[in-house]
Amino acid sequence: MKYLKKIIPILLVLVLLSPALLYCSDHVDAKKYVKGYYRKDGTYVSGYWRGSGSSSSSYSYSTSPGRNTEPVTGTSFNQMLVVNLYKGTTYEKSISTSNLVFVQGYYRKDGTYVRPHYRTTPNDFLTDNFSYLGLSTLEPLQKPFINNSDFQYNVTPTISLIEKYLGYQAVNQTLTTDQLNNLKDYAIHLNYYDEGIEDRDSIINHGIFYYQSMGISPELGKGLATFNIEASYDPQSYIDQILISNGIYNLNNEDIYLKNAYILALTGGKQTINQSFYIDKALNIGKFFYTKLGLYNPEEQVEMDMLQDFSSLDKSSNLISTIKDLNTNYIGKYSTNMNDTQKYLVNVIPSEFKKNIGNFDSIGYSVSLSTFSGTLFSYDLNKGIEYYTKAKFDNEQITKQITQDIILFFHR
Repeated sequence: MKYLKKIIPILLVLVLLSPALLYCSDHVDAKKYVKGYYRKDGTYVSGYWRGSGSSSSSYSYSTSPGRNTEPVTGTSFNQMLVVNLYKGTTYEKSISTSNLVFVQGYYRKDGTYVRPHYRTTPNDFLTDNFSYLGLSTLEPLQKPFINNSDFQYNVTPTISLIEKYLGYQAVNQTLTTDQLNNLKDYAIHLNYYDEGIEDRDSIINHGIFYYQSMGISPELGKGLATFNIEASYDPQSYIDQILISNGIYNLNNEDIYLKNAYILALTGGKQTINQSFYIDKALNIGKFFYTKLGLYNPEEQVEMDMLQDFSSLDKSSNLISTIKDLNTNYIGKYSTNMNDTQKYLVNVIPSEFKKNIGNFDSIGYSVSLSTFSGTLFSYDLNKGIEYYTKAKFDNEQITKQITQDIILFFHR
């Protein structure tokens, strides 16, 4: 059944991404933990401790999560040197894998999936087996989202699979009755989209409403909802997934401007014209953005972001159109001295709006553009909003214009 092929691999991926099989605590201080990330070919690399030796020894691989991905084929957990032992939900100790046997992930006859793990070496004794001792090298997963005994999966198999997919996104949350009802409703509408009954924009709006009920802002919810129906990453849905995975559910106004500029820089870095310019901007803006949000390893996250290819991005998208406009009219034509920034501000105001701007209105924002950096970002941003509001730009125009300004003038 085609829907089973779409959904089941996602549930497996979410299972495999649990924080199991880390190095023992004696090694932690000498190593650095690197959070999971996506490679340029779309595969996911789980979090690992990096220090002495090759970091590749602790990678685990799975396909990029989405409702149209292919089945997971295996992992490289077997290269781990040390694993943790758990009894139920309690950590017991860490032991060497030298005398253990690695077991690849597999499907039971009933269709459930067993994660890759280690077991004791076969011998003539039962009492030293992990199963006999109640031990496992897998950290127990939290219970699925169905924490309400009254919850019933939809009787339609395709809808119940979508419910499970959405539920595992919320595996760390205890959902209220209203949230569970919203989840069920959203699953039905996603199924309508799969069957061609409901259009894309309507489904995205349903998704935004659902994620908003889960405490996720509409700005981020839109990216998640878009991913749910397309099962492929554009730059926005990719960054939104990164933020959500780091527990960031809401962005303030400054963060939204920075995110938009970072997405634009990442996209430009994949184009052939002015590529080095956009890569430099992505490095600077991305590091500032993630640091501001409190990510543990902003430099490494930016590095991973820049490996994404976003090959599915529509060539007629607003991102590509904006990059073409920047390449043609702005990049390399304005420096950060006051004369150039004032000329720039005059040129970016359409002729029909120029009558709203006085001779001295641009001076404050011109100074900000000359020194646009992380030091006084809030002040500089407010000056830009003030300037374009005075020019009678609407909110969408202001957001687009300041995003462009950040790309051109932000530096660290």
